[in-house]
Amino acid sequence: MLNTDVVHIGLLHGSLAARSKWPDTLPGGRALVWNVVQKDTTTAIQPDVWVIGTTGTVKDRLASFVSLQADGPIDIPILVLLNPREDQGPWLSLNADGYHEISSSAALLAQRIGALLPSPGTRTSPDFPGSHTLLAVEEAARWQATFNAAGAGILTGRTARFFDTLSTLGKQAPPASSEALLELGRGLLRSVDWELNNKEAGVLLGLREPVSLDSGFIDRLTPLHGAQFLTDAQSLGRKTARIHSEWICRTPNGNRYLSLELTIPSGLEDCLFLTLLDISERMRLEQELRDHVQSLEDRVQDRTRDLQIANQRLNAEGEQRQRLAQQVRESLVHITQGVITAKKILEVALPGKAKLKSIFSKAMVIERPRDILGGDFLHVQGNGSFDTLALVDSTGHGIPGAMVSLMGYTLLQQAISSTPDQSPKQILEVFHDAFVERMKSQSEDPQMYGFDAGVVTLERSTGRLRFAGAKEDLYLVRDGECQIHRGSRCSIELTTFAGVRNRCPEFEETTIQLRPGDQVYLNTDGVRDQFGGPNNRKLGRKRFSDILVRHAALPLKERKKAIQKDLLLWKGANAKVDDATLVGFEI
Repeated sequence: MLNTDVVHIGLLHGSLAARSKWPDTLPGGRALVWNVVQKDTTTAIQPDVWVIGTTGTVKDRLASFVSLQADGPIDIPILVLLNPREDQGPWLSLNADGYHEISSSAALLAQRIGALLPSPGTRTSPDFPGSHTLLAVEEAARWQATFNAAGAGILTGRTARFFDTLSTLGKQAPPASSEALLELGRGLLRSVDWELNNKEAGVLLGLREPVSLDSGFIDRLTPLHGAQFLTDAQSLGRKTARIHSEWICRTPNGNRYLSLELTIPSGLEDCLFLTLLDISERMRLEQELRDHVQSLEDRVQDRTRDLQIANQRLNAEGEQRQRLAQQVRESLVHITQGVITAKKILEVALPGKAKLKSIFSKAMVIERPRDILGGDFLHVQGNGSFDTLALVDSTGHGIPGAMVSLMGYTLLQQAISSTPDQSPKQILEVFHDAFVERMKSQSEDPQMYGFDAGVVTLERSTGRLRFAGAKEDLYLVRDGECQIHRGSRCSIELTTFAGVRNRCPEFEETTIQLRPGDQVYLNTDGVRDQFGGPNNRKLGRKRFSDILVRHAALPLKERKKAIQKDLLLWKGANAKVDDATLVGFEI
């Protein structure tokens, strides 16, 4: 027995968040109670009407509809809400009790629900005369909102005479003239009783009839490819359910180009859809493109003649250019070979890297000069009591940096030899004074050459390490942590004008008592200043120290490869910013 005061609605695939969309009462005054059912249609709710909303995929909603028809009581009507933006084809095959455009008003939805319900006190299925005949008045009204929101012109018609005409065409010989093709195409369209045109179709075809059409509008249609249209039409209903063609339509406002699509909807008998889209703008653009292409072809021909004349001149100059290019290549090879040879000579003149293993047995060096030659160099020296290691970054890179490093190596060697106790602080101060003395100039321009350096002295008998740095830091990896000992914030340089001796800076010295397993690293600023990573930022001290800690447990050879790999991954495709050198040893 239907409740006389309250109607229960079971809502599938919907949400009650937007309350303005869902009516609260029927036109007769009965209250509507909405119950949202998430998935299981076998819920304890016994609705008077099932409503399938527009939330979710078409496949899921169709499955819910089938489930309701299979499992639910046959006397509970099902109302399907339609989304005008989606393909309505799958819904046309349903044997639903009612449809409603979701974009329509809540009042119209209340009327639609009221039409589905029997009178209060009864539970009988609603009677919809002609509910499965597309061209019936009730069905036309039901689909009118859908067609108006389709965004395209839509006509519907009966197919009986259409297929009889197609069968007749299949038995005839192909027409010989274009006029005959045109008449056959129009005749095929006249065989359909077209009805239920929406407003868009009326605008595109220049129609005034609101629903039922005569065949007069067909005389204003001309196919662009009549033979292809007839060929495709003969496959309709047998090989395909949809064909597409392009036509010209004469209207009072001028000619339009239309895209016509004939469709046989599944699940409906004696029904044909004709969908129209205005492609006038597309055709206009295509014509403009053809005109533009023709213009380009004309210009290409003109330019081809000009190029032929220019090529004659270029051919005359071609041999000379080839000779010049060959000379450039030979010069480049010669220069590169010279730089490579200079690097070998520089390695002999700066033997620090070769001597490293003889004094620090567990040591490694990673060097990546920005160019073939670089301005970074090592100085290693041992006198039995003290072992000294210095990493120096000369101003510049490439050949200029290598030349500066030659001078720096000589001055540093003199500074170490003149410092009996191998104090890193004193070595840097003597190095600084010797450099200033060497770079005295009578020029009024400031001298911008100089060095950054890090010096460590290891006393083997006590395990005591002393460190001093000129803008270089020491990294001590111990027990899974990295300690950073910062050097002084001044370089070894001469930045004052000639005749004024700049004052030697105060270099700070740090003393560290080493333990077995400690790892000591020095690096030039080309390592930590390298741009890279996901945000293209400098590596920095923190990320560099994390790399050292991450691979500290590896054996020396594998550790070197792992650190080098991480540095290369950080750099990625970025260019090298400077010469980069890393030296380290383990106790």
